Amino acid sequence: MSGENIRATLKVVASAALTSGLAFSGGAVAGVSEALTGGKVSIDVRYRYEWVDQAGIANEAKASTVRTRLGYVTGEYAGFRAFVEMENTSRVGGGDYTVPGASPHGPKASGYPVVADPIFTELNQAWLEYATAQWSTRVRYGRQRVTLDNHRFIGNVGWRQNEQTYDAFTLGTSPAKGLRVFYGYFTNANTVVGTNRRMRSHIVNVAYAGLPFAKVTGYGYFLDFESGTDTRTLGLRITGKRDLGGVAVLYTLEYARQRDYQDSSGIDAKYHRIEVGAKARGVVVKVGQELLGGDGTYGFQTPLATLHAMNGWADKFLSTPANGLDDRYVLVGGSLAGSKLKAVYHDFSADTGGSDYGTELDLVATRRIGKRFTVGAKYASYEAEGYATDTDKLWLWGQMKF
Repeated sequence: MSGENIRATLKVVASAALTSGLAFSGGAVAGVSEALTGGKVSIDVRYRYEWVDQAGIANEAKASTVRTRLGYVTGEYAGFRAFVEMENTSRVGGGDYTVPGASPHGPKASGYPVVADPIFTELNQAWLEYATAQWSTRVRYGRQRVTLDNHRFIGNVGWRQNEQTYDAFTLGTSPAKGLRVFYGYFTNANTVVGTNRRMRSHIVNVAYAGLPFAKVTGYGYFLDFESGTDTRTLGLRITGKRDLGGVAVLYTLEYARQRDYQDSSGIDAKYHRIEVGAKARGVVVKVGQELLGGDGTYGFQTPLATLHAMNGWADKFLSTPANGLDDRYVLVGGSLAGSKLKAVYHDFSADTGGSDYGTELDLVATRRIGKRFTVGAKYASYEAEGYATDTDKLWLWGQMKF
């Protein structure tokens, strides 16, 4: 998107704000009052039991928690609306586990495996938004949920009880048919363990869906942390689907390069994902390779990703090893008797040197009950061959949304 188009978009927003009747006289006051009181309450409650058995740790972790979100979004007035959401995670019943050491919140039970669900209450989201039909533009400021593409680089880690949200200014606009441009300026990430990652980061994602065979996305993520490694990542992602006689052929090709940015030095790592698959009669089969390059000193990192969804649900690769990570996988998914089922098998190895890391089997089943309830069971088993330790995890959960 050109600088002229960006300036034009901001002029649209500014013009609307100046002419929207914010003098609060007569009907404007009534309109604002109606918007504030005529909004919608949202409730999201999820109970989850998580069990972890990890080699080298004598005790098994048993986490029984309930996460509650209570939100309110106002009605719209002159294109403006606001949203606020509180989030609380509490323990239910017995069981012990350890949250990561950086977290200021408990439980801090020693001698137990990690379950990254701290017990505390926080302001999960609080934002003001302006939206206009001009280029389908949306501007949002405040604490917000942001997810891009498949969450590999920017995600909310929605699997954890306390999701990751961002203190940010974001702009989304469509200056041409099939083209969507996103820009974000992030100043803080509110992590899943209740810590803050202060930053001054620029997030750019441009997607074009106007081609008959694929959606093409280019991105640039310029991460400048107050404490931590700064990186500049530029990449291109292509996803598509072709119907061939009742069979849908699925494919994803992605390449990125990560280099120095701001205070960092000596970083030069590559990333790629190659995935092909097919879907027929409700059954999906995919095979793929995701490679995060490493040279023995530095491995390609994605610190703002939904990492749990990427390289095995046992979470053994939340940080890429210095020798990199080569993840080759097979996925099978479908439905049976009203339940969604998925199985994934991973074979992990190093990028540099090619040594084996281990293998993992992941299984999940979910079922919707009506419009508002979901139940599920999930299992992960990581078998170490040269990296980390054998780990088994089991989750059982139920969720309701209103």
